Amino acid sequence: MDITDEQLDEMEKNLTNIDFDIAEAEERRRRHDVMAHVHTFARCCPKASPIIHLGATSAFVGDNAVCYISSFFLPKITFFFKYRI
Repeated sequence: MDITDEQLDEMEKNLTNIDFDIAEAEERRRRHDVMAHVHTFARCCPKASPIIHLGATSAFVGDNAVCYISSFFLPKITFFFKYRI
């Protein structure tokens, strides 16, 4: 695969450059939350747009997000309720 350092740098520089209004419009249009964000990110990274979705399925992205959120927040929520109830 042809993946350049320039493409990777472009994505890294735009990791937090998220236009949620565009993502919301893309989701309404595409009816697919992950692809909406892929296309929104591609607007910020035109050089990297051909490689943004390589090897990542929607399930991969969604499942990993759930795992991350669960591992990060679940212990905090458990701790909160353990001492608040």
